[in-house]
Amino acid sequence: MSSSIVDILQINESKLDSTVHDDEVYIPGFELVRKARKVNGRNGGGVCIYLCTNLNYRIRDDLNNDHLECLFVEISNPRSTPFLVGTWYRPPSSPPNLFSEFEKVIAKIDAENKELYLLGDINCNLLPEANAYDSSYLTNIFDIWS
Repeated sequence: MSSSIVDILQINESKLDSTVHDDEVYIPGFELVRKARKVNGRNGGGVCIYLCTNLNYRIRDDLNNDHLECLFVEISNPRSTPFLVGTWYRPPSSPPNLFSEFEKVIAKIDAENKELYLLGDINCNLLPEANAYDSSYLTNIFDIWS
């Protein structure tokens, strides 16, 4: 990582919990922002973002949702408009109501009129032939948002 051109690295299913200290997963030249899984007391999951130390960022805890494994940071650079970078992990066996929780987060971001670069492992088949409720729900969220 220290010799790459990567400024932001997002990891889903990080499995980082309170037993793993930041210095154990330290990457020179990067700062770590992380969120362990809190949902249903299950192990695993969790998300994290490594940010190059020269980036001016702030963690957007106000966009967190207790039902979602998501994490957002706002990047501010001189002479440019601040934007958001986020990651979301949705376990494959998640109930459909998680999409409505995600929609609430997107509504908050939309109200701020900021660009969002969202990456993640959403475990949702968006191919047209999937024809599933969760894929159409997620597609509708993205259609309204974009």
